[in-house]
Amino acid sequence: MKESANQSASAGNTPVGPLGRDTAGGADMADSVSQPGGKGKPVPKSFGRYRIERCLGEGAMGAVYLAHDMQLERRVALKIPKLNEETDATLLERFYREAKSVATLAHANICPIFDVGEIDGRSFISMAFVDGHPLSEIAGKGKYRQPMRVAALVRKIALAMAHAHERGIVHRDLKPANIMIDESGEPVIMDFGLAHRTNLTEDIRLTQSGSIIGSPAYMSPEQVNGEIHLIGPRSDIYSLGITLYELLTGETPFRGSMASVMAQILTGEARSPSQVRADLDPGLETICLKMMARDVEGRFQTMKAVADALKSFLKEKQSSATILSTASELQSDYVPVTRKRRAKTRVANRRRNKRTKTGLWVGAVAFVSGIAIAIAVTTMLNRADDEPFALSSDGKPIAQSEDIDRQVVTNVIGMKLALIPPGRFLMGSSATLLEADSDEQPQHRVTISEPFYIGVYEVTQHEFAEVMGSNPSVIAASDSSTHPVNNVNWRDSEEFCRQLTLLDGHIYRLPTEAEWEYACRAGRGQKWSCGDDQSELRRHGWYFETAEGKGHSVGLLKPNAFGLFDMHGNVAEWCQDWYDSEYYEESGNVDPPGPVSSDSDFRPTTRVVRGGNWDNTATRCRSAFRGSNSPTVKSSRTGFRVVRLADDSNAE
Repeated sequence: MKESANQSASAGNTPVGPLGRDTAGGADMADSVSQPGGKGKPVPKSFGRYRIERCLGEGAMGAVYLAHDMQLERRVALKIPKLNEETDATLLERFYREAKSVATLAHANICPIFDVGEIDGRSFISMAFVDGHPLSEIAGKGKYRQPMRVAALVRKIALAMAHAHERGIVHRDLKPANIMIDESGEPVIMDFGLAHRTNLTEDIRLTQSGSIIGSPAYMSPEQVNGEIHLIGPRSDIYSLGITLYELLTGETPFRGSMASVMAQILTGEARSPSQVRADLDPGLETICLKMMARDVEGRFQTMKAVADALKSFLKEKQSSATILSTASELQSDYVPVTRKRRAKTRVANRRRNKRTKTGLWVGAVAFVSGIAIAIAVTTMLNRADDEPFALSSDGKPIAQSEDIDRQVVTNVIGMKLALIPPGRFLMGSSATLLEADSDEQPQHRVTISEPFYIGVYEVTQHEFAEVMGSNPSVIAASDSSTHPVNNVNWRDSEEFCRQLTLLDGHIYRLPTEAEWEYACRAGRGQKWSCGDDQSELRRHGWYFETAEGKGHSVGLLKPNAFGLFDMHGNVAEWCQDWYDSEYYEESGNVDPPGPVSSDSDFRPTTRVVRGGNWDNTATRCRSAFRGSNSPTVKSSRTGFRVVRLADDSNAE
């Protein structure tokens, strides 16, 4: 599992460590949940309409709790301030300012506030619970260091802040610790506790016991210098520029003690990002340096201007990076392959090598001559001399090999299997997809050279019991004929395939990871087989937002273009392959079998699991998402579907 949850406690906060959805975490006491510090009075587990589950984190100003809103039946984050005689008035003023500020905002990348008030003498704010990580934990690491991803992420933050600025709200403490990355990879801006309306004049140096509230490393010069008349939207632009600098380089431009950092902000010269990271694109560096200009007039004047500059950068890089792939990227890259082609596989492989060399030379001409030539070259590369060629329209195949009829067969135990034609597709995720994990890259073209049958549905509890003699499912259904089997490990799944082969007379096995993704995509190159719109996914898959905490009968939702049900969610599905996070860097392009366990440099311990399950977010149910688990582990969230060879001779 790669899952965790954090929530910002307050400005000047200390984010807590990972808290998975299945982890008890925090303090889960019978009658109350302790709040360290302050007056020492524990928060009762029953707090008005809220049931407190655990403490998510605490900071100097208070604590944040995961709670269940019993009236609206939803999880929320409750922020409860930590008060004492010295700070009551100032803190409460700031506390309610946050609620009033954010209540005027409605943006997908700003954490919404649901309620504010007082229960039994305790003030509180109820807000959305964001399941994810603070950006401060992952800044400058892995995919959050890749320039294209960083630019796309910061652009989303800039657009959200533009929304706030247009409504007269300035954050004044924008920093990675106040930006959550949710499980879909989306940034969510938190903690508007220092926010103020631009038509109000008030001192930025709100204090608690004489200390400055805020983070000096991200403060603009006008904030450090107390120039109230200059503090405004451009102050947030400066702070976001520092954040961009940190994401690109892994460090902030000014470091040291609080006094040292503040002095450097006012008079020092920061090293340019390219001095820290030599391979940085100069265009992105220019944007970063303009955002963090010391003089407010030298910065971008609006967050919208920042977003527009980043958009131009992204468009320029995307248009020049993969010009040879223009035509195929516009399509879903579904290319059926005929039996005639399979009979000439070795010859085709030799031709492919020759065409690739020619294509690279012509590609250089295309770069100079324009997109039209690039499209023609791409078509040439994808096409084999006299063989049928087809792409897709709206994700559905528009041409099919004439000697392979799409069909569904029913085997000896009543299991339905769909015939999947051979073809080519792009496996994995593009580097520009923000929520993609590093093990999904590089995206690469894969050919499935042979047709195969795959289960229309996940193996049901009834089918498993029919073959194996018992139903191992932890979540057993009253109607076992329609619910997927669960609580099976990889070895159980393999044994089922072996026994079904003996029983049916045809060869069964688990799908390879490539076969599974090819069948799942069904000619679509987007996040899910139904496209990029998560609202459409609700019609195709059972996942965290739709499953109501349980698995469901197979076949209740819409199938993909190949006629396969529940490829996204319900139960995760075992694949045949060993799992290696770096396999795509050296994967073969024709029928890749997965990593070889006998390789001296590779000692596999887990098998691939695909499709996500009913307790996963939509991101984990993407066509390209790769999961894994020990082949001996059983889970109520994991099952499988089978492949039957199309051209096999009957098993003896």
